[in-house]
Amino acid sequence: MIAVVGMATEARIIAGPGLLVIISGGRPESLSGKFDQALADRRPAILSFGLCGALDGALKPGDLLIGTGAVIKDRRVQTDVAWTDRLARSLPQARRAEFAGTDAFIVDALGKAALRATSGAAAVDTESHVAARFAERTGAPFAIVRAVSDPANRTLPNAAQVGLRADGRADLAAVLASLARNPGQLPSLLRVALEARAGLSALRRCAYEVRSAAP
Repeated sequence: MIAVVGMATEARIIAGPGLLVIISGGRPESLSGKFDQALADRRPAILSFGLCGALDGALKPGDLLIGTGAVIKDRRVQTDVAWTDRLARSLPQARRAEFAGTDAFIVDALGKAALRATSGAAAVDTESHVAARFAERTGAPFAIVRAVSDPANRTLPNAAQVGLRADGRADLAAVLASLARNPGQLPSLLRVALEARAGLSALRRCAYEVRSAAP
């Protein structure tokens, strides 16, 4: 199985025997080459795993979601039905949901509301749509398991937007530089960190079941 994630922290959570983890670092454009290399001599199952932003106002940080499909602009790629059903049985606490895929972070409440209206999706991330395209192209089974980090009404401070390096690790220097320019965003940044922690805790609790349910 291939698991595609955004951050190194997510990669450590899902890592396991027989599983290749690809990290986007919040740069979905980098995934194409990584998928091509990984799929060169195999057709493994593809899992999109990690944190996501809520578009549905009823979702809160830490809520676990199993994707039924990825909405890519004006079309939708369905996840593998049998795999999704297995995940739902293994993770009864999770909710099934549609995901919207974007090439850039949706950082404010207005942007999330607009995407909710146009896509009908409940959550958004920057990897699922790329994984969906490659699964569609190769015929590989595809699934999504993600936990909510930021709720639909949350606008992310600049320090949170710049805090991820291309390798998926935290960019502490960029965060500190942003805080130095605008110290007033510190309370918002701390709130975002707590919400991300809730999402990561949910992922840690389900990682074994997710790996076990793979095709």
